[in-house]
Amino acid sequence: MVKGGRDHLDRSAMHLLHRAGQCAADIFASEARTSGLTPRQFAVLTIVAEEEGLTQTDLVERTGIDRSTLADIVGRLLGRGLIQRR
Repeated sequence: MVKGGRDHLDRSAMHLLHRAGQCAADIFASEARTSGLTPRQFAVLTIVAEEEGLTQTDLVERTGIDRSTLADIVGRLLGRGLIQRR
């Protein structure tokens, strides 16, 4: 076993951030199970709901999702009828 064992990990910022991300993903999955949305789809829908008329470039800037991934997400949301283009 590594010197310090679990106590060492409990003081590691990287480990704690990783664990926090895992916990957040688990909570999201539990809460969003019936919607069928991914965390990124949910983020896009939240931003669009807050401010209509955004371009995909605006969505990239606000969500931090890269352009190609965002284009796929928008395509899926359009296909499901969850958003509309204007």
